[in-house]
Amino acid sequence: MDTALSVRKQALVSLSSLVTDLPHCAMLHELWLDGVLPMVMDKEASAQEKVISTLESIILDNIAPFNSQQAPRQRFVWELLSLVAEEDRMDLRRYVRRATELWAKQGKLGGALVRAVCSHTAHLPHQKAAWTLLAEMSQYVASYLDTNFVYDNWKQHSSVVSMETMAPLVQILTVIGNAAKNLAKVAREDMRDEIVSMLETFKVPPVVIQAAITTLSQICESLTRSREGYQAAVDNWCVPLLKKCELYLTSLIEDNSQSSLSEGGREIDEKEATCYLFAVGELCRLSPAHTSSHLTLVVHSLLLATREGDGEKPSFRSLSSQSSQLSGLTNLSFSPSLRALSYLTLGKLCLQDEELTKQVIPQLVRELQTSPHAATRNNVMVVLCDLAVRYSVKVDPHIPSIAVCLRDESLLVRRQTLTLLASLIQEDYIKWKGALFFRFISTLLDEELRVFAEFCLVHILLARNPNMFFQHFVECVFHFNGYEKHRVYNRFRQTERERELFSLKGSKHRDQRVRLYSFLLSHMTDPHRFQLTAKLCQEVGVCMCV
Repeated sequence: MDTALSVRKQALVSLSSLVTDLPHCAMLHELWLDGVLPMVMDKEASAQEKVISTLESIILDNIAPFNSQQAPRQRFVWELLSLVAEEDRMDLRRYVRRATELWAKQGKLGGALVRAVCSHTAHLPHQKAAWTLLAEMSQYVASYLDTNFVYDNWKQHSSVVSMETMAPLVQILTVIGNAAKNLAKVAREDMRDEIVSMLETFKVPPVVIQAAITTLSQICESLTRSREGYQAAVDNWCVPLLKKCELYLTSLIEDNSQSSLSEGGREIDEKEATCYLFAVGELCRLSPAHTSSHLTLVVHSLLLATREGDGEKPSFRSLSSQSSQLSGLTNLSFSPSLRALSYLTLGKLCLQDEELTKQVIPQLVRELQTSPHAATRNNVMVVLCDLAVRYSVKVDPHIPSIAVCLRDESLLVRRQTLTLLASLIQEDYIKWKGALFFRFISTLLDEELRVFAEFCLVHILLARNPNMFFQHFVECVFHFNGYEKHRVYNRFRQTERERELFSLKGSKHRDQRVRLYSFLLSHMTDPHRFQLTAKLCQEVGVCMCV
């Protein structure tokens, strides 16, 4: 993502020429996807138009009905789409989603294209990619989807849920939900009942549970005409499922308190517990009025366990006096992954209950600082950022603790923190207060995160506030040099741990400071650089002379 528009456009042209001239080169496939697809988010409209036109000529124009004698260009397109459909490429699917939105506005998604993509769903090597593309297109092409095609595929893939059928099943559920209003009423009602029956088993993985609940909500919306009717339709299946979850999770506590095990704690069926816990978080959003206080208390108490699968001593403690009633859970053995999921569920419950949020936030911050497991730290940080949207004032004092995650040892946690903080700042849920800007800008020194950090700073945040780098530059000089005697600059509070993690003072960090200053200056206008010269002389020069 070069700063010069002409360079970005030329890179797009060059990469696209290479990949079309050498369609069999797998390395070029990934380079093209990683280099070209993000440009659909470019801040310059002309760059967006260019990349959409390029994607159309390379992808859309080469999608034809399936046959065993496909041309090389057609096979090449499905190799690209198969990469997009891989489980760990959510970033690419986000760009494809944006591209389909723009294509829909231009009228590029017609019935012939939909029928061509549908024909590839029966061909196993293309199946996952075809359903992924259909899922992204479905909200714009619902009128072209055949009810029998959708229903038959649902029946086929839902009959036996396995690792092979799970990914297509999630995408099929997405298609059903997006196209619900255009499908035959009888088919919608049948699929609704079958999806509920599938959920009642609590045997499908969380990714399917999430897609199924979302789809059920969309089907209910398509079958009702009022908000009251919709809520009644949702409660009809949501409340019994919530009750089942409550009974199961309560049984964990009751069985454990009756257990005679004095060592090791009770081992639980982790897959089963994961399904129930995850379902609670999804269901409580749709039916908050029927989420009982006892269920909330039970989820609290799951986090009171004093023993995890690897012997970790958690920092989470009682959230209310009521929790002591469930102290029998303290021998229950939790794996780190199940504990991490429990925090996500607790966070979703907090979004429906402000009083609960007040009690939980300090405990979440403590867990963020002390948990040795990256999955737990990541999920707690995600919960805090979600709560910052709903309860900004309550979370704002803890933003410095969240920002510390930008120095986490886990790349997943660092990247997730950067993404969520950028989103919160962009939407004005949090401000550039205290050390937040300096924490954010220092991610440019993280070699694993540098490119993404630059994208967030330049194409998301600077595009929204063109004066941002100019306004903070002088204080950057004081902060990164560790100078704390100025009457205004670098006067915010920091813990000793924060100082150590983010310190760039001293001669050994000189080159790193120069890299940051150079980056900031390279993204300023000439008038800003001119004004900055005077400010540096006035503020920094005076301090050096005192």
